[in-house]
Amino acid sequence: MPRAPSALFGLSLSLLLFSSLDAVDSQAAVKSHTRVRAAPTIRCLHRNQPSGSLTVSDNFYTPSLNQFQGAVSAETYPFLFDDLFRYDSRAHLFPMMAARIPTVRNGGIKAGGKTIVIQLKRGLRWSDGSEITSADIKFGWQVGMDPGSGQYCAGSCDVINAIDTPDRYTATLHLSRLDPALLSPSILIGGSMAPLWPHRWAPYWNGNPHAAAVDLAQDPTFTF
Repeated sequence: MPRAPSALFGLSLSLLLFSSLDAVDSQAAVKSHTRVRAAPTIRCLHRNQPSGSLTVSDNFYTPSLNQFQGAVSAETYPFLFDDLFRYDSRAHLFPMMAARIPTVRNGGIKAGGKTIVIQLKRGLRWSDGSEITSADIKFGWQVGMDPGSGQYCAGSCDVINAIDTPDRYTATLHLSRLDPALLSPSILIGGSMAPLWPHRWAPYWNGNPHAAAVDLAQDPTFTF
């Protein structure tokens, strides 16, 4: 009888050690069979040097490359246009056409979050060779706010009350309320910002946001 507690204790200790070793072996097995994929390196910092061809297939016919004309056409948007900001494969926001992510620390977010300052990278070009400037950011928003567009900005970029362009590469957005999604990619891929459009594009709209809204949203023959 005096040996019974010792025997029981020894048996319990043996089971505990066996369980611990089994758990360690199981964790090692899981680790050995788990592959962690590293995020791809973004090598193209300035995505404005088009070259080559891209073939896109869909189970629906794409009537045009104008994303205003249908959901299928909207799927071509990421292949045709860059955004100010995009998400990488790990859902981290990175500047695409913008020079940096606006933050409170770098002065890009002010007035308690109701003023956003966006700095453009210099040297970005439209396909006709004209430079992309802050005027194009403002013009894209004006097109989205125009009734002729549908209204494109309803429930998204209409949170912007005004956009100032103090220089060619700076756009200051004044918001009516806080909008955490504002810096996300364009509305077409889940964000709040309106896409940029060249504010001078003769012979189409040449600086007239209403003409651009009508061409984009109401003219079925308009394409790129």
